[in-house]
Amino acid sequence: ITPQRAEALYAAEAERFAVATHHKSLREARAFFAYCVKQKYLTENPFADVQSIGKANAGKPQLRTDEAKKLSDLLLHEAGQGDMRALALMVQVLLGLRSGEVLRLRKRDLDCGGRVVVVEGTKTKNAKRSLELDAPVVRELLLRRCATLPPDGLIFARDGATAPLSTTTLWKGLALYCRRADVPSVCPHSLRGLHSSLAIKAGATSTYVAQALGHGSDEVTKRHYIAPGALDAARSSR
Repeated sequence: ITPQRAEALYAAEAERFAVATHHKSLREARAFFAYCVKQKYLTENPFADVQSIGKANAGKPQLRTDEAKKLSDLLLHEAGQGDMRALALMVQVLLGLRSGEVLRLRKRDLDCGGRVVVVEGTKTKNAKRSLELDAPVVRELLLRRCATLPPDGLIFARDGATAPLSTTTLWKGLALYCRRADVPSVCPHSLRGLHSSLAIKAGATSTYVAQALGHGSDEVTKRHYIAPGALDAARSSR
């Protein structure tokens, strides 16, 4: 594969797929052929100088405030009926956790009577954090869920299971709840963005929100998680 052929292959990908998808394909191709060069299978990386095309959209679509209220009301109702998916998603909204983080929570992670949630996050060094859960109803539901669990028991696992629910379960559950609440369908990760935007509008700084999300700086937070206009609205309010 020559550099010219590599560029043509990438251009064909760019015509068929979304920007984020073909950017990922290009990164993987570069990495694979770099490995081949390192192993001396090839003398050069044909994808090394191929330039990425287009700019990927930053962030995920987010619900509006009224839509978030409708969804939260439904999630609380379903969580009260014992639906652990709804409870996990409600925790995501309130604390801005990644899906993997909320699903790996254990009984012992509920500290101070459930007022503090300790997140052991594994994605980055900033992901380990303690967050205040200032929501009595959700706190009570979590404590009720944990009542019969051992200290290391996973909060969001099937009875007797040693592995948490899958992230796919949250995706499917949230799609169902969005339809039932009659709001646009969003993915669980967008709930982190919703948490960020609502926090900013309520007066929190972007640096504080970045720390709550487990980000090293607020640049990623502002670019990918806070809805357009939320920062401007917060500035105007201040």
